[in-house]
Amino acid sequence: MVSVSVKRLITVTSRMLGRRKTSFFVKAFEYIILFAIFTVFHGLLMPLDTTSTPVCNSSPIEHVDESSKVIRLATTVPTVNERKADPECEVLAQKDNRVLKKLRRIKEELEEAYSHQRGGRISKRLQSALFKVKEILAIVRNESEPVENPDFLGETEVLPKNVCPEVYKGPLYDYPLHNNGFEPEECNFTKPLHTLVTVLLNFCGPETSSQTIRRVLKGIEQTYPQMSVYVVMDNRNAIDMAGFTGLNVTRFSENCENSPSDAEMWKMAGDKVTTKYTFVGRDLTHFTNDTRFQRLILAAETLNVSHVGGAWRTPDGHWNMGCHQTLFRNWTLNYRSGYYKSFKECVYCGYLPGPFLAETQALKSLGFDKSLPASVMFEDFFLRMRSDAVVCPDAMFHVEDTSAKYSQRSKFLPLVRKWHINKIKFANEKSYAYSCQEANLLCGHKDKGYAVAPCCLQSLADAVKFFMDTCDKNNLLCELTEGTLLGAVKLNKVLPWERDADLLFHTANYSALAALRSMFRERRYDFNDKGNSSVWCCVDGRKAGGKIQISTKDGWSIETAGQHMMESELLIQQGLAPTRVFYDGQWVTVTRNPGLAARNRYGREIYRHAQHWMTMGKRGGYEDYSTSGFSPCNSPDHHACLDRYSVDGNIQFEYCDL
Repeated sequence: MVSVSVKRLITVTSRMLGRRKTSFFVKAFEYIILFAIFTVFHGLLMPLDTTSTPVCNSSPIEHVDESSKVIRLATTVPTVNERKADPECEVLAQKDNRVLKKLRRIKEELEEAYSHQRGGRISKRLQSALFKVKEILAIVRNESEPVENPDFLGETEVLPKNVCPEVYKGPLYDYPLHNNGFEPEECNFTKPLHTLVTVLLNFCGPETSSQTIRRVLKGIEQTYPQMSVYVVMDNRNAIDMAGFTGLNVTRFSENCENSPSDAEMWKMAGDKVTTKYTFVGRDLTHFTNDTRFQRLILAAETLNVSHVGGAWRTPDGHWNMGCHQTLFRNWTLNYRSGYYKSFKECVYCGYLPGPFLAETQALKSLGFDKSLPASVMFEDFFLRMRSDAVVCPDAMFHVEDTSAKYSQRSKFLPLVRKWHINKIKFANEKSYAYSCQEANLLCGHKDKGYAVAPCCLQSLADAVKFFMDTCDKNNLLCELTEGTLLGAVKLNKVLPWERDADLLFHTANYSALAALRSMFRERRYDFNDKGNSSVWCCVDGRKAGGKIQISTKDGWSIETAGQHMMESELLIQQGLAPTRVFYDGQWVTVTRNPGLAARNRYGREIYRHAQHWMTMGKRGGYEDYSTSGFSPCNSPDHHACLDRYSVDGNIQFEYCDL
C-alpha cells in the first residue's frame, strides 16, 4: 500500500507533466525527484502496515497519519546497542544505511545536475530540490534541519589552518577608496607566508625582456620578503640574482629555442617546491600587493578547493574577473566567461585564464602534459582537473595581453588532436571548426553509447544531400527512408547515433541513376550498382527493386533501393509538389506524409530515441528495440556519452552541433 503522501505526489506530477508551460515542467521535475526520494523512503524505511512494525522502530518516522496526510516523526530512536540486541532492529538498521546511501547518491546527482545547468529557472528548481533532500537527510539522521536559504546552494565552510579568518569592518572603514574592509582576526595558528607559498615563474618566451623579469622579481621582494621563487629564463635574458637579497631565488637558465617543452620547464621548477602551496605566475608583467596571497590561501582552505585564481589586469588597463566556464560535450569545447555560483566573495570556475595558487600536492599529482606547447598547456590542465576552481576577484594579477593567440586557429591543433575536438568556441565569441582528420577522429568506428562526431555526421549528411540534389537536377524520383527519414522528421538532420543512410529511388529510374556514376566518383564517392540482377518483375504490373550502394572515403555507407511506386510520383500526377523536409540546411524529398510514415514504420513512442539496431546487436532493422534510455559508455566521463542527454525531446540536441 502506497501512502497518501506519495499518491498525492504522483497525482500532482502527472497533472503538471500534462501541461505544456515551461514553468510547470520545471516544477514537475522537482516533484519527480521528490517522488523518487519518497519511493526509496517508503520502500526501505517505512513499514506502512503498523501491525507488523517491530517494536524497536529504528526509523525516525513513527507513522503516517492518513487523516491529516502528515508524516509524524518518532520522539525517540533506539541506540545502536539496542538495535544490535534485537535482530529485527538490526535488519532495519541495515535498511537505514541503505536509504542513507541512496539519498546521498540522489544529493550528489542533484549537485552534479545543478553544476551542469548553471543558471536559469531549472537551476533554481534544482537548488530547491537539493535543499529538500538535505532536509530529508537531516530527518533520517536525527540531525537539526539545514537553516540556509533554499534559494542559495550553500557550500560548507571549513575553518582555515594556516591563515587567520577575516572580519568585515563595514562600508565606511576605508572610505572613499575602499582598499581595506576585511581584516584578519586574531588567531594563534597563522604561519609566515614565505613558509606556505613558493612562486613559479617561466620567462622562456621570446617576447619577455630582462626588464620585465627584474620588475616582477623586485615586486615579489617588496611584497613578500624571504619568499622562495623558482624562475625559468632564456640564457639570452639571464640576469644576475645577486641583487635580490630579500628573496630565495633559484634560477633555471635555458636555451629556450632548443629546450624541452614549457610543460617540462614548469615541472622542472615545480618539482623543487616543498611548501604547501605553489603560485603559478603565468604571463606576469608586474607583481604588487594586489596578489593577496593570504586571501587566496584563506579561500583555498575555507572553501576546500585546490586551485584559486584572481582577476587580472593587462598593461592597457583592461580588467577581467578571470573566471571561465567550460562545457565539453559532443566533441565541442565551449568556453564562456562568467560564474554560476559564489561563496565568501569568490566565484566558481572551470578554467582560469590567468595566474593561480594551487595546493602543491594537487599540482604535482595532475602535472602538465609535456607533449603540448605553451599555447594550450593550461587549457589541457584544467580539462583534466575535472573539479571546480575558484576566483576571488579582490585579488588581482598584472599580466600580458594574450588575446592574440585566439586569432590563430593553428595554435589549438595540439589540443584538438589530443582531445579529439571537432569545434572550439571561446569566451570572446571566436570559434574554430576542425576536420575529422585534424581531430584524429575515425568515422568508421562507432561505439555503443557514444554520439558520432559532428564532422563525421556532416560527411554523411553531405553525401545524402548530394545524392538527393543529383536526383532533383536529373528529374529522378528519390526519397529519404528508414532511419534517415526518422532523423529528418525528429531532428532535421542525421541522427547523432547513426550508422548508415537509407534512400529510395523509383525502379523506372534505375538505369538513368546508374548512368550518373561518374558524377559520384568525381566527388570521391564509391558507386556500386548491383545491376539488373537486383530488379524483378513484377509488382502491380511494374518492375521493382534495384540496388545501389554509395560509400564515402571515411567509412559511411548509403544503401539505396528501388521501389516500383513512390508517393512523390502520385503527388506529381495530381499536380502537386512532392513533400520535402528541411535536412541539414537543404530541402529534400520524402514520402507524402513523413510523420505518418515514420510512426507506422517504427511504432509507439517514435519521438523518444533508440540507438541504431546494429549498435544494439539486433538481428535486423525491423526488430523492436527499446526507447527507454541510451546505453552507458565504456568511459562514463567521456564528453560524447549519449546517456548525458534525455532520451526524449530534440531541444537538447540543438546546441550540440549534432
